[in-house]
Amino acid sequence: MDFKKILLTHDGRLNRKPFWLAYLALFVVSIVLNSIVNIVTGGVSVVIVNNVPQLSYSMLYIILSLIVVLVMLYPWLALSIKRLHDVNKSGWFSLIVLIPFGAVFLLILYCTRGTLGPNRFGSDPLAEERAQQAALVS
Repeated sequence: MDFKKILLTHDGRLNRKPFWLAYLALFVVSIVLNSIVNIVTGGVSVVIVNNVPQLSYSMLYIILSLIVVLVMLYPWLALSIKRLHDVNKSGWFSLIVLIPFGAVFLLILYCTRGTLGPNRFGSDPLAEERAQQAALVS
């Protein structure tokens, strides 16, 4: 499976290894994009007002940061949805992060082995890999 299909579609299933590799790749891209935004805009500065330090953001920083978040949101969601499909959960289940400790439960699901065999979201991605490996060997 290629990164384009992994990051830009929400259908199908994704087992743990490609999920974590794509997650790592998105994480690195996010760091790079945010670093570029900080370099271009000068980042965040601290301003002393009435002897109280306050953070100061430029409007350009806010706009570019918002663009980065919006651009990265879809691939993050697509990745999460496919991983949840592998454990036989709906993509809507990713909204669990909105409740307290929901992110911890979602992390547990990300680390859980996917459903063996086909489920309502598609065939087992590991079974497909095993079949491809068997075809290569024979």
